Amino acid sequence: MTAITELFQRITVEDATRDRVAAIVNGWAITRNVDKRLKQKGWPTAVVDVATVTTDKAWVRSTTSLSTGVRIENGLAVIDMDIDDPIVEEKILPALRAAFPALKLALWRHGKGYKIAIFVRTDEEFPRISGLAWLKPGTTTDDGAHRVEMFGGGSPRQFGAIGYHTAPKPGVAPVFYVWEGDRSPVNTNVHDLPTLIKQDFFLIADIVDRVLEAAGWTVVEKSTRGEIAVRRKYDLVETMKFNCIDGVTRTLAELPGAAAAWEAGGQPLRCSAASWLEGPEAMNLTRCLVRVTPRGEVFVWDTAKSVSHYPMSAAPVAADLGALAEKLRELTGGEEQIDVIDLLAEAIAEIALENIEVKVGGHERA
Repeated sequence: MTAITELFQRITVEDATRDRVAAIVNGWAITRNVDKRLKQKGWPTAVVDVATVTTDKAWVRSTTSLSTGVRIENGLAVIDMDIDDPIVEEKILPALRAAFPALKLALWRHGKGYKIAIFVRTDEEFPRISGLAWLKPGTTTDDGAHRVEMFGGGSPRQFGAIGYHTAPKPGVAPVFYVWEGDRSPVNTNVHDLPTLIKQDFFLIADIVDRVLEAAGWTVVEKSTRGEIAVRRKYDLVETMKFNCIDGVTRTLAELPGAAAAWEAGGQPLRCSAASWLEGPEAMNLTRCLVRVTPRGEVFVWDTAKSVSHYPMSAAPVAADLGALAEKLRELTGGEEQIDVIDLLAEAIAEIALENIEVKVGGHERA
């Protein structure tokens, strides 16, 4: 593999604080993590400055949350090469470097195996641009799919960056985040990264897909690519059963308590998507995260589809449609005999309930 430098050999609270301060000074918005997992409430909007990381007890006293993530926002973007195969270094990266010479100025974070995340800037925010999902020759969906995904700050997203990727445990050696060369958020200003235009990210997906296709990889059935907006569905009902990572099958009513217990233990509850999907991928017990909003509403986030599933009873159209129609009449001058007002109220309700996949800027494979 490409020569890389391990920047963090042994982590103490003092080490973590020093590196966090350096990242903040370099313009990065950071998060407090345990390994690559978030350990910070309200992280999408929390203001974390030097005073926070040097005086806040949650930051300066914890001996477990010593890892640091970075928020993808304010023009920052990530090319997440979630492909664990030598083809990444042998063919994909050379093709990308040839097409986009400016990538030599990007930050390159190496993960496990051949996976890599490339940090750049974008001229236009976007939630997620994805390539197709692929299977290695001779493998099935049970072995896992591979794809490139790009995140441009259009929806909450963080990437582990500094410290432990996997903290040491009895019998388990630590795994550190490693950065190519000597450049990382600790010593590189976020505004010094090269800027790509939004269309470049679609071209990157196209390059990766063509390399994998030429190498004989197989597209996962019904896989799509393009810009995918984060979506919300109100489709969970009481009769559903949720197969969770701890081996327990729970009802919708049991999810909030279980999710809260897992969060108290420092980890999110995970479950499969078998309640609304079919096939091998739906059985993956790590695919979905079970969360509870500050208002106490439970939802299940399908990480593979970037869709948040809420109880049908929580749909925002639960308000009295008669009251909505009355308000519309008021706004139109008090006309009592306009049947279209009632129809409009019902139409608004139907639109709010529609679970249509939102896909913007996608393009067909040539």
